[in-house]
Amino acid sequence: MAGGSRTGLVVAARVFARLNLAFADAVIAFYEAKYHHRIWRPITAVRLAGDDGNPATQGIADWSSLATTPADPAYPGAHSVVSQAGALILSQEYGPRRPLAVTSEALPGVVRHFTTFQDVADEAGLSRLVAGVHTRLDHDAGRRLGQDVAAFVLRS
Repeated sequence: MAGGSRTGLVVAARVFARLNLAFADAVIAFYEAKYHHRIWRPITAVRLAGDDGNPATQGIADWSSLATTPADPAYPGAHSVVSQAGALILSQEYGPRRPLAVTSEALPGVVRHFTTFQDVADEAGLSRLVAGVHTRLDHDAGRRLGQDVAAFVLRS
């Protein structure tokens, strides 16, 4: 994507600068929100459901998520914030539709193919729901925060 010509170098420098700023601002924003709202993670909700005062719920004391649960509060979802901000920055420069292939150290040899930056961002955020460490509330709030951070950076 970031080409070798002088024009390509200027574009790449602008994109990387915007991404760096957006990612830094996203981390600051999501940690501020996490510790302001202090919403528990699914593992806490499931395990303590029997103590929530609702007779219709029961706790499952030994329930665990598929992924290791981070020690910080759930809301908003960090993956959703950062990936949404990145998707919007990249879409602004390269357009919304751009075929790309993504690999992960977590899944060696697996290549995921996407047609838009937004598809990548959505999968990154939703993967945390599947892993059991976030709820839809966390994801949706993370997407909105990522959009706001990216919009701010793009206006700067």
